[in-house]
Amino acid sequence: MKPMHDFLKVLWGAGVAGSLGVLALGESHSLIMATYEQPALLLAWGWVFVALTGLFFKEFACFQRWEASALFALTPLLTGGHFLGVIGGDVQQGMAIALSAVFTFFAARKFTQPYYADIGDKTIFNLFAAQKAQMDKDAA
Repeated sequence: MKPMHDFLKVLWGAGVAGSLGVLALGESHSLIMATYEQPALLLAWGWVFVALTGLFFKEFACFQRWEASALFALTPLLTGGHFLGVIGGDVQQGMAIALSAVFTFFAARKFTQPYYADIGDKTIFNLFAAQKAQMDKDAA
């Protein structure tokens, strides 16, 4: 699980770096407007959406919340559809509104979730550490 978390962090970092680059080099200084006008800019900062999609998958797998599965579907459909130019403006607008509404609901439910449920069972990390220590001991 740790490699997947690390990979999502790398994707998130790449997206943040790309967004800062787009903002610094762009004329409009508006990430959303620049990307709306030039969908290819998603190659620079769209990695944030890839990381978010992975997070939504994890949230659905762990908590079976419908909003996580909706976000898991909506995020790549909207960003990919815009990037490829296969979704019309009105449909994109409707999808963006739906994504915003569902994301707001998702975030609100996270605030009401007991923190211990989100942290999960940490004993698995003790098991992984013990297995790694045994492998290191066996290798020596």
